Amino acid sequence: MEKDKGIGACFCEVARRHPEFPAIVLRGAGVSYRELWSVVRRFALRMKELGVNRHGIVALNTSDPLVSIAALLASALLGSQFVVAGPNLARTKALQPTLFLRSAEMDEGRRRTYHLIDETWWPEPEQEADFSVAEFEPVDLDAPWLAQHTSGTTGTPKYLSLSQRIVLNRTAAIAGDFPHAATTVAMLFSATSRPFQARAIGALLNACTIVTGADLAQWRRCGVNYICGSPLQAAEFFRSVEPARKFQRIETSGGRLSEPDAAVLLDHFKTVIDIYGASETNKTFATLIERGPDGTILRIGRPLDSEVQVVDRNGQPCPVEVTGTVRVRNGYMVPGYIGQPDQTAKVFRDGWFYPGDIGHWTPRGALEVIGREDDLMSVGGVKVYATLIDLMMSVVPGVQEAICFKNPKAGAADELLAFVKFDPLVNRADCIERIRQSITDKFGVMLPIRNIHAIDAIPRNENGKPLRAVAQKMILEKVATLSAERQQG
Repeated sequence: MEKDKGIGACFCEVARRHPEFPAIVLRGAGVSYRELWSVVRRFALRMKELGVNRHGIVALNTSDPLVSIAALLASALLGSQFVVAGPNLARTKALQPTLFLRSAEMDEGRRRTYHLIDETWWPEPEQEADFSVAEFEPVDLDAPWLAQHTSGTTGTPKYLSLSQRIVLNRTAAIAGDFPHAATTVAMLFSATSRPFQARAIGALLNACTIVTGADLAQWRRCGVNYICGSPLQAAEFFRSVEPARKFQRIETSGGRLSEPDAAVLLDHFKTVIDIYGASETNKTFATLIERGPDGTILRIGRPLDSEVQVVDRNGQPCPVEVTGTVRVRNGYMVPGYIGQPDQTAKVFRDGWFYPGDIGHWTPRGALEVIGREDDLMSVGGVKVYATLIDLMMSVVPGVQEAICFKNPKAGAADELLAFVKFDPLVNRADCIERIRQSITDKFGVMLPIRNIHAIDAIPRNENGKPLRAVAQKMILEKVATLSAERQQG
């Protein structure tokens, strides 16, 4: 990547050097770098015709990976801002798009007028590629470009903005994941998610190939050697797959990879890596997952180029196995949240980003996140981290996954409830007794879990983080339904 060139111009140069190399495999058909550049250029020209310039904000609604990538790179070429359209955008006043786009499979907007990406957006099949950016104005690399929604586990809607320079620096930082023209990557993330966008840019600016779709046979045919997804996505996908020839590498991000899920992935991959990071900071720390001689799961820390610390209340680094607050800094953090100075001041302090996580270092150098500051609950006079209870339940034999939360019913006692997804053939009564015993052994009888409800799927966000507020809402809805049924009966 050349210094002071925008992302669009950098991609143009990659396409010029590798015109016939496969950029994307889409529904079994390959799209070369020459073809993808032609699509990106045509998208940029159509957006320009619709009035988009460096002061514009383009919002896109699509599930199509090719459309997502083309529109993203086209906005970079124009120097305009880019954001994903959807419920989060509709609920914020921080961003006011000047153009709304949708692909054909998406419904028309009810409150907004969406321009349909139709056949006029696509170049002629035999059209000769023009590897030039002369008709586009130079972009300001430090201007806001990629706006991304982030809420962590708090549910508070926030948007941050990445400049093209920040994204270029982040791409350079993860270049080791994409050896030049030697990596074929498949992603389980949705086509407009932040993890998909970051890795797509990393792959395409390093002349690598993206294989779309979750088709195991196609992954093998295309020689996929790098797979990405959240822990939940990856484990769910491979749990039903019979182990065969192992893929080279998988990288999970968005939440802690549990022991049962790690065991599943180790059956299918030579290398399993669990990533710690955030939209605010990019990838910041890696943990290599291995099996020990006795079959136990080992976590071995692999520092990246970010500085990660676990500190006490005085901001001093904690010794190994001493719990404290996690903080991160690197050269490509975002400056803060759009239009939210209070939230910005709360988590960006003295050059550090405080993600709100609580954790400690292990003797093997791994960062063990055990909860969040906002996950700290007081139950029956005992202060506990909800994620620690989740973990204790999930490792009980017969439990696939679990989530605990405070009883939301008005006037309820100070107690916990839990949702558990059980193995199909397990004796649930015995399993529930083991869960209760495990928690009693750890915390004593002062930490009651009043009810443990069986559920088909734990409510989580797209990165796999449990949504306790959603679980509480589900309980309240169930109580309201039962109350209505009793009144009618």
